[in-house]
Amino acid sequence: MSIIWILVWAILSFIILGATIWNLSILFKQKKAWQAFATKKGIMFQRGTFSGPCTMDGIINGYQVSFFTAEQQNPDARKRRKVTGMQINLNEGIVDSFAAGTVEMLAFLKSLPDFNPHKIPSDKLDRKQHLFVKNPKAIDAYMTDERAEAINKILGVKNADVVLIADDKEAALRYETANPLNDADLLEKLVMATLKRFDVLKVAKAERNKLAKIVLENAPEETEESVPDDSEQDAEPQVELEKTQEKKVKKEKVPDKKETKKESDKKSKKKED
Repeated sequence: MSIIWILVWAILSFIILGATIWNLSILFKQKKAWQAFATKKGIMFQRGTFSGPCTMDGIINGYQVSFFTAEQQNPDARKRRKVTGMQINLNEGIVDSFAAGTVEMLAFLKSLPDFNPHKIPSDKLDRKQHLFVKNPKAIDAYMTDERAEAINKILGVKNADVVLIADDKEAALRYETANPLNDADLLEKLVMATLKRFDVLKVAKAERNKLAKIVLENAPEETEESVPDDSEQDAEPQVELEKTQEKKVKKEKVPDKKETKKESDKKSKKKED
């Protein structure tokens, strides 16, 4: 029996050791690829600990680009998986406002306040992708076929959960994938293709002003609640007080009928005497 347990222990140890070595080899390959990419693009690379994840971030073609490793929680809330994340930020406004994402990001899109699902006239955006907007008319005016196609390609990266959010002040894109992105050439191809598609989404100042005007014209009207004037509120108790005093005075002036009758009887007796 002891020999069997020793064999089981040896097999389990071999599996665990093999998995650890495999994960470390992927991690080291990722660090090597990311460092090569960061050096080529002139951005910051941080190696991290021996068995820990690496990161990199910096400005590429005017965009803030960052890479990191994160934990993604599965819908059943019991399992977590490590994913490679890429985030791209554009510090200039586009249009107010839209959020587009893959089906995995649908719950997040639904949680955004004042955003509602919308179908644009263009057929260049795949219907399996989800688009939520604040101002439908402004988005329809903004969303040309070229831009719809660019968004469709951004969201269409294989084996990735993607969300893109833009308003009139900034825009942000986030990828999450189980792929470690440990090939420097493929990594560069992904980043540069994404930035090129992002360029299509930009707007010139004249167009931005035009879109802002559409947003303003179609803004929901705010209903004004009537606030009572303080002078009117103060006047109401005064009026009630005056009415009460008038009633009191009238009551005092009107003599009681019984008392009036007694007085008349007394006067008549005096006359008889």
